[in-house]
Order: sequence, then C-alpha cells, then structure tokens
Amino acid sequence: MPEEQHKWIHAKLIVEIAGSPESHVADTLKLIVNNFAIKNPEVKVKKSEINAPKKMPESQNFFSGFIEFEVEVASLSAMLGLILDYMPSSIDIISPENITENCGNLADLLNDLAGRLHQYDATVKTLKAEKAIIERELKKRGVDIEYEK
Repeated sequence: MPEEQHKWIHAKLIVEIAGSPESHVADTLKLIVNNFAIKNPEVKVKKSEINAPKKMPESQNFFSGFIEFEVEVASLSAMLGLILDYMPSSIDIISPENITENCGNLADLLNDLAGRLHQYDATVKTLKAEKAIIERELKKRGVDIEYEK
C-alpha cells in the first residue's frame, strides 16, 4: 500500500443543526452537505445522509436535524479543523488504528485549538455582558423577559 494512503483518516461524523423555522433547518442541512467537500479540500466525502428536522422536545418553535458523514481526512490537522468548524456531536475514527504525529505538528494543533477556545471564551463573555446590559435596560423600561427552556 502506498505511503500516502496511510495518512488518510477514515471517520464517521454526526453534525447537528437546531433552529427555527423547520424549513431553515432543512435548507441549512442541505447547504452543509452541498458545500462540505468544497470548503474542505483535505476531505473526501464517502457518504452523507441527512436526517430530516424534527421538533425538539419541550420546545414549540425549535427543530433539530442532523447529517451523518462518512469521510476520509488527509491529516490530523484537517480533522481538528473539521471539529472546530462543524462541532460534530459524534466522531468515530474507523482507521487507521494508530495515528502518529511529530511534536512540532502536535504543538501547532494544540496551539490552534487553544487559540480557538480563547476566541470562543471571549465571545461568550462579551455576549453575556451585552445580554446583562440589555436585560437591565429592558427592566428599567418595565419589560419582563421570559426565556423558552
């Protein structure tokens, strides 16, 4: 078997989408499937299956659907990119049984991961602060906000 074939990671991923209205969730699922390989040149899509949106339990307005992907990914770095970009709810690596990475590449991967986590953390903190300000202003104006659980 050629050396190059050993580098590809064969995996299954589940990517979930939730939102409203149902048609928007369905359209988004199709858009993800149609653009997945185009936006990720280091990924070969072997199979994709859309599971239609269904009403989320305990919610009147939100729907959830998912896509099951079977892919071959060129490298561990490309796999991490998929995980960070699509946030799959499940990842199953089928092969190879062992993955070897040199320390320099692994350090780069971990630094990319840490950087992305810091960005997410900063965004969440900013949104929480903005939400608190908006709620405080609305409360001053006599508006009571109820959140759907």
